Amino acid sequence: MPPLIDLPTPPILAEAIRADEAPGALEAMFTARAKREGWSDSQAEWIGRLGVAALDGAVSPTPAAIDRAYKAAGRRLSAGYFNHALDEGKSRLVAFLTVIDLEKQVIMRAGGKPPNYPDQALQTAFRALEEAAARKDSVEEQLATAFLILRQQ
Repeated sequence: MPPLIDLPTPPILAEAIRADEAPGALEAMFTARAKREGWSDSQAEWIGRLGVAALDGAVSPTPAAIDRAYKAAGRRLSAGYFNHALDEGKSRLVAFLTVIDLEKQVIMRAGGKPPNYPDQALQTAFRALEEAAARKDSVEEQLATAFLILRQQ
């Protein structure tokens, strides 16, 4: 008996199915998703590589694992921007603002309206980032803490 309703395959499942079709397809899938979501071509390529690395060799990852790996890749790339700013001798505040600017660029390229964080919210988020750094949290955790504060404001 045919199904009563012929529902399309949810996008994340369709991506997982396509990911099994050819070697390198996972990287291409991550890259394509990143481009759709507003990352530049070069950033999307990095997300593709980082996403595959985050899967840690999984042969047939679940859609949920693919989604987690994609998000982890975006966080890792953002942390890379933060660290690069520090490596260039910028202050931690400038490094944080670099990641804020990155977020805005990605949102705008995706056609969205970027957030306009008030100065007070940015200062509060930066203090939280500094506290996370003092606890020796990873850069990814520091940024996650700061963005959590921003989202609550």
